[in-house]
Amino acid sequence: MRVCKYVLCAIVSVPFLAIPVRSAASENQYIETLRSGSYERRIDAMLHLGFAGNKAAFFYLVENLNSGHDREPAAPRHIRTRSVAAEALGRLRDDRAIPHLVARYGDEESPEVKRSILFALSFFKSAAAEGIVNDGLSSGDEGVLFEAIRTAALSGNASTAPRLREIAAKSPVERVRLAGAYALVALGDTVEKNMTLLEEGLKSRDAESRFWAAVYLGEVGRAVSLESLAKAREIENMEWVKREIDISAARLATMRKRQREREEDERLDRILADRQKDESGADLPDRGETR
Repeated sequence: MRVCKYVLCAIVSVPFLAIPVRSAASENQYIETLRSGSYERRIDAMLHLGFAGNKAAFFYLVENLNSGHDREPAAPRHIRTRSVAAEALGRLRDDRAIPHLVARYGDEESPEVKRSILFALSFFKSAAAEGIVNDGLSSGDEGVLFEAIRTAALSGNASTAPRLREIAAKSPVERVRLAGAYALVALGDTVEKNMTLLEEGLKSRDAESRFWAAVYLGEVGRAVSLESLAKAREIENMEWVKREIDISAARLATMRKRQREREEDERLDRILADRQKDESGADLPDRGETR
């Protein structure tokens, strides 16, 4: 009977032992594809390995980051390869990628690849990226500018605030002004003023600006904006904007609920601590009684 039990346990455990083996084999297959696969398969492999955070792919991604540098760098396939490699390196969150991304940005002509490099650098809070972010904030390409604003917002580096204030106040494109206001709120710079700008963005005549205003209000996570989102939802006539308003409102409502739960837990902890202190004081015997 005991032998049967051990055999049964062994049989049951076999599939579970096979799972990590198959998983490792699958990852190795992606690495091999990255080394010698076709263009399309290498793109798929880079996407997979980046999202998986597989650092074994690091040097292969660096190699692809410089795809076409010696010939035809402007060819669409090389641009796409460099772009995907940059984003995958960011998702690895490996600090070794920073100097490679910085160097590639300095040599890069394609706005698409520059956007991807800025996106990748948003995963790191590195002083080495400061010059690239500042360059992106002065770019004439709207896509590069947008990505630079986002990276500045996530960097926590207040040195970009003067340029962001200029963007929020003077950009001729409303959605770019809103992005600048969002970044300033994220950096804690003139928060109330820029929160007002974001809430005013919900009333814009431009649907895309209303969409981004809703996105940014959800990102900054201040529950005071729930009322503005609710009012905007009532009069919004674009379904895709409504959906984003709903997403941001749900996010803020959840954050507010959690905050209230934390505050209530802290209040109860204080009450319990005070009660225990009182009870321990009451239990101490009088000095006269001990004699």
